[in-house]
Amino acid sequence: MKKLKVKSILFSLMATVAVAIFMTSCEQASIEDEAIISVENLPASPEEVWAAATTNTDSYLDNEEELDARNCPLRLRKLQRTNVLWYSTPQYALWIYHYDSNGNFISHDRKDVPYCDRWYESYSPPANRCKSVAFVGYPSWGTAAVGPCP
Repeated sequence: MKKLKVKSILFSLMATVAVAIFMTSCEQASIEDEAIISVENLPASPEEVWAAATTNTDSYLDNEEELDARNCPLRLRKLQRTNVLWYSTPQYALWIYHYDSNGNFISHDRKDVPYCDRWYESYSPPANRCKSVAFVGYPSWGTAAVGPCP
């Protein structure tokens, strides 16, 4: 009888340990999934941003009705010499790429937000900047450029 009780207790402990290990491994998988989602927020290469800026992708900037109709739009509204106005969520950053007069990439700025809203901030471009290109999330969602360079 005592052997049966000892076996029962032993199997119960083994089952508890197995469940604990299984639950821990599931939690680690969900952490890895979150890390994969955050990789989507990486910026495109400077060459892709420049190519997107030279095409006509900013026609949406004047469509205020489309912006208001969505729950939380992910759009750049206005880019000026040192100011930027955009709509975003914490999942997607605003990226501003700076180029010199030869079209070479100089540097970039990144603006993150804590919640979904309309944002307006100033930024400091590099001294030798000729043109800046900005976008929220991905350049394929639309870019806006500022500067005298072609």
